[in-house]
Amino acid sequence: MRETTIHFLELMSLSFGKVLSKKKFHDTLKQIIDCGFRIASESTEEYPDEEESPHTAALYMLSNYACEVSNKVAYPLFKSNIIECCNHSDPLVRKAGVKIMGHICESDALLDCVKEDIDELTEMLVKGLKDTDMSVREAGMQVVSEFAENVIPDFLDLHDQVMPLMLRLVSQQLEIATTNSEHALSAEKAFFAIA
Repeated sequence: MRETTIHFLELMSLSFGKVLSKKKFHDTLKQIIDCGFRIASESTEEYPDEEESPHTAALYMLSNYACEVSNKVAYPLFKSNIIECCNHSDPLVRKAGVKIMGHICESDALLDCVKEDIDELTEMLVKGLKDTDMSVREAGMQVVSEFAENVIPDFLDLHDQVMPLMLRLVSQQLEIATTNSEHALSAEKAFFAIA
């Protein structure tokens, strides 16, 4: 049932993104985006296929809102949620905040806004790469690859803040990659992020 509701809200963004950008719908839009962030912060452990989880459905929904709603309206809502998530005590919430940074940096989403705030977002990304929880660090590694692909040249100018951390994370992943398949997957993600 939740997945159907999330999908419905996702379709709403595609059909009514411009309408939701109007001032009289800002509260509704805020509630939808806030709810998307909360669901994206949930654990995916009880779902055998993460792609079918409400967590993943919420990420897709948020990506659509980032694409379809006016940047001027959507970005402040996304940014405030990202900041709140990245500073949260729960690692699942921090992971979601970091992960969503990567989801909104595409050219048809909030790329121009991300470029304008790249210094602040990079600080949050660096914080995620230094996080005590491996899942947050892995999300950070993925965002590095997404920023390096989309937020150019702005993000590339900040490589001195990110690359030492990435190299350290790759080294750590290599050390434990042979212990189990989950660690091997983490190492593979780390390699992909610096490629």
